Amino acid sequence: MEITVTGPRSGKPMHITDFLTYLGFVFALGTILMILHTPVDIYRESKQAKWPSVTATITQLAVRKIHQWKIGQRLAYRFRGAIYG
Repeated sequence: MEITVTGPRSGKPMHITDFLTYLGFVFALGTILMILHTPVDIYRESKQAKWPSVTATITQLAVRKIHQWKIGQRLAYRFRGAIYG
């Protein structure tokens, strides 16, 4: 049994082997791009890991509708033993 797909430009039938070859090429190209992008992600995340961090606590949260939805919040965080917010 032979399955044929019409090619978009030539109008000639595209055999399933041609289609699978094309599909394999697209997947291979995507894989190569992901492999090349991985070192960029590693570099960005290593830079971000060096940022200072802080833990914040939500002390109050309100959602209300006055003409449009508004979300209000109050945060508190501790820095060098003192609580801010």
